Amino acid sequence: MFFVFPLFIINYSNLTRTKYVLFLVFTLLFFASVLYSFCGLLLDGYKPRISLNIGENKAEFFLLCFLLFSVISYLLSPYKNIENPSGMSSFIFGYGRYDGFLTLSLYVLIFLLISKYGSFKKVHLYLVTISVCVMSIITIIQSFGYNPFWLFPDGGVGGIYMFASTIGNIDLLSCVFCITLPLINLTYLFLNTSRLLSALILFSVFLNTYSVFLIEVNSGNIAYITLFFILLPVLLKKGVLLYKSLFLMFSIVFACSLRALINLEYIQQAQKTNVSLSFSFLFWISLILGLILLAVGFIQLKKNPEKIIRVNLWYIVVVAEIIVVSIILICIYNYSFADSDSGFTKNLLSEIADLLHGKITMNSGTGRIGIWVESFKIALKSPVFGTGLGSYATVFMECSNGNYNSSSLVLDNPHNEYLSIFFTNGLIGLILYLAFLISVALKSFKTLLKNEFTLIFFAVTLCYLIQAFFNISIVICAPFFWICIALLQKSKDLNVSYHCRTFL
Repeated sequence: MFFVFPLFIINYSNLTRTKYVLFLVFTLLFFASVLYSFCGLLLDGYKPRISLNIGENKAEFFLLCFLLFSVISYLLSPYKNIENPSGMSSFIFGYGRYDGFLTLSLYVLIFLLISKYGSFKKVHLYLVTISVCVMSIITIIQSFGYNPFWLFPDGGVGGIYMFASTIGNIDLLSCVFCITLPLINLTYLFLNTSRLLSALILFSVFLNTYSVFLIEVNSGNIAYITLFFILLPVLLKKGVLLYKSLFLMFSIVFACSLRALINLEYIQQAQKTNVSLSFSFLFWISLILGLILLAVGFIQLKKNPEKIIRVNLWYIVVVAEIIVVSIILICIYNYSFADSDSGFTKNLLSEIADLLHGKITMNSGTGRIGIWVESFKIALKSPVFGTGLGSYATVFMECSNGNYNSSSLVLDNPHNEYLSIFFTNGLIGLILYLAFLISVALKSFKTLLKNEFTLIFFAVTLCYLIQAFFNISIVICAPFFWICIALLQKSKDLNVSYHCRTFL
């Protein structure tokens, strides 16, 4: 799933349907393999133990209740007979993104089976790393104006204005990167891997980070930054190898220096990319810092490869982070953002500055604020049970003001997963979903500092959940989340040793 599924694509035409069909195929094959193995165990005399103790299975209980309540919400909704543009039930198949009850049920089954029988082996890490490299390389090639594998079906020049890599929409690509980037970073830090795999992971970190800089998606940037500040005290409390930390920082800083050096301006109307070099202050600083990190890393590897960075007084790190964040916010508040600012500076920092100055409009957040406000007002008309799964597009267009009524614009999601659940499943559905997430988190806290897999998949899950405030749940990227949160639930039983000597 982590290798073929993200990479398989014909072109950007009907990409969602292609991914959905592939998801169904892989899911059915997975269920069939589990059933086959289970039947074999039964023939060998295995007696399964079914526990009905809710205390031992809180997450599973809340998730099944959430699934059941989706049916109740649908049955109580006045919008039961909604059909999608293909003439199929919007409740079963979704309005247009295949995010209906069928897909939700498969997500639940995936979680239940992987949290019970799942594993994460070295071959999985190889496949994930290779997949990340391929997706990132395609993104980089497209950013220079090329059209690899003719992903743009009209044969025109590529570019990453709206679509990139094998995922399609750059917001969804950012969602996938919110899973892959913390996954490969933390597996490198904490898992003992061979020289080849370590080098491959570092290379994928560089490519993945550079791709993140290229696509410039705010939801992903917010998720990465937030995750870093949340995890830093935990990582220093647990302790990380010094040379590994230095090599990892080198990969990230070198990606930053390359992004500062090469300016890429995609001109949509002309469908071409202008490439220029800029030997800016940021380029020289990041390049020099990267070389220092690399040199010190090799020195540390040669002299004392077992040296660990550890800060037992974690609250000192938290206080330092608060001070740093406060200084950054003060600088942003007092900085004058010109209209000509572009890229990451314009898209994220200027939005933060507007927020600090109270300049929030319905167009803020690339228009999401207006959609959120309007969606919340409509959701309050059915606050307890919601309007039913698959009804958002119809209800929103029917009840929203004239700003969103357009024959060419169909909003089928509020671009906020939690608001979407509140809209369609009501407050009860949202509480059940949050209870599921909290149950998984509370269980993981018990072994967060003791088990490397718990920390890895906790970070991956948290990064996804942060970006979910600004994004949608869709079959192109959501399966990765459900696999990772299932592995988080299972993490205390995963083997933390790969029995390989560490070289890098």
